[in-house]
Amino acid sequence: MANMYPKNIENYNYTESEKVFYEALKDKLSNKFSVFYSIKWFTLIDGIKKHSECDFLIFHPSYGYLTVEVKGGKEIKKVGDEWRILDSEYDEDYRVLKKSPFKQAEESMYYFKNYYEEQFGYFYKGVYGFAVAFPFYSINEDFGPESPKNLIIDYKDLNNLEQRVYDIFNYWRGVNHNFISFSSDQQISFIKMVNKRIALSAAAGSLIEIRSRQLEQINRIQDNYIDFLHNYKQAFIIGAAGTGKTWIGIKKAIQEAERHKKVLFLCFNKQLNEFVNSIVKTYDIDCHTFHSLIISILGYNQYKKLFSKNRELSGVADIFDKHLNLPQYDCIIVDEAQDFNEEWAYCVRLLLKDQKQSYLYVFYDENQNIFKRNFGNAFMIDYPPFILTENIRNTAGIYKWVVNETNLGTSIRPNTIEGVEPEKIQFKHSKHAIRKLEELLNTLIKKECVSNKSIVVLSNRSIENSILNGKKNLANFQFVTENRELLDNEIMFRTIQGFKGLEADVVILLNHINEEPLDSKQLYVGYTRARFYLYVIEILQI
Repeated sequence: MANMYPKNIENYNYTESEKVFYEALKDKLSNKFSVFYSIKWFTLIDGIKKHSECDFLIFHPSYGYLTVEVKGGKEIKKVGDEWRILDSEYDEDYRVLKKSPFKQAEESMYYFKNYYEEQFGYFYKGVYGFAVAFPFYSINEDFGPESPKNLIIDYKDLNNLEQRVYDIFNYWRGVNHNFISFSSDQQISFIKMVNKRIALSAAAGSLIEIRSRQLEQINRIQDNYIDFLHNYKQAFIIGAAGTGKTWIGIKKAIQEAERHKKVLFLCFNKQLNEFVNSIVKTYDIDCHTFHSLIISILGYNQYKKLFSKNRELSGVADIFDKHLNLPQYDCIIVDEAQDFNEEWAYCVRLLLKDQKQSYLYVFYDENQNIFKRNFGNAFMIDYPPFILTENIRNTAGIYKWVVNETNLGTSIRPNTIEGVEPEKIQFKHSKHAIRKLEELLNTLIKKECVSNKSIVVLSNRSIENSILNGKKNLANFQFVTENRELLDNEIMFRTIQGFKGLEADVVILLNHINEEPLDSKQLYVGYTRARFYLYVIEILQI
């Protein structure tokens, strides 16, 4: 059985012919083969973005790769320079294709050869070629000199598909006279390169259809949790990063608001609070950080008195116990509860309208307890916690790497999108790290067509204390630290702490390790913000 990327295509917007060919490749090819499905790619020609898609890329370590275009329908023919396809037996008219399927496959072939050489800085010396597959019918003759029969896989070939693929490799082997076998390192590099292309394609928005389908499934799962929780007035919900805690909490808050209940959504992180508020602002929901909640109840002057020199809010419980006019809520959602201490949790309970009948849902993840706080038993919830077990944010490549790096989140099932393993590089001097960051931004935005709004630069330091201090711009982009809509020439910069609970398609993490290295929980929080692509730059000296 071939190594398939992805392992299944149910979340993809596939055609029936692609599905049949995918299953045939999976079942008929041996495990020496690696098969990639639906790889979108971009090139810039005279400043204009050209995009295309490779239906299948078949890789063999002793040969190289083939790009394969798949066409279905009932029949295909070539009339002059036109390619015409009959989509089904019920159609009377042939549909004219925009481009030759052989030309499509050939363009993808050259793209990956050039991409490989650009990525690694040396000539690609394996076999490279293309083919066209027609899994629903037989082709008995050439379509012409540019589309010969020996580059066609048809219905008759599916039962002996491995031999047919070897035949096509050998055809191109005779054409590629510079052919040499891949080294094991080159094999790994090639597979990583293709996965990287897929990850960057996703970050550029090319996999929006897939993500939409995933979100539909996620919505159903989350709705099931919400329906289940309705039978429990008060509950803990534990979930590692990316398991959907915040979204379940948001949905539950909206559900209760729609029932005309008084609802409080509470978290610790200011940026997360702003994000949640942007989602629920049309509903009658009080959305606060614990700090902003205290200000709204006690006023800013009283809050300042309670905010000690070590920047820890204390003494609130004593005031709440004596307060005669505390707001009362039918439903309280606490997100990021691992960032709450025992006193704060006690205060939250005092805001419940009915200590037994009012809803209280507490979401937390001990893996993200970077402030080393403990709420103890102060939430006073007796039931065992519900546990979320599936990561729905990060690609499998990212999450598996994070688990290996931090040894946290080991019990969580990864996403179904494999993606690419993150890249990490260490620099002794800041000037080299800055140069690498500039190179990354140029590559991502100008070459890979990733939107600047899909990228966030994270750091364990504020921008004033980081390698970017005094940098007005980098790669013609300015860094923005406030939470607002970005302009086309801006890149978001956040601290790891400030971005906790949020996510981005692409994360570039600057880890200044010369003085206070991040512990595993801080690294876990930072790494798991990335959906599709993660790059870690470690700096030894500023």
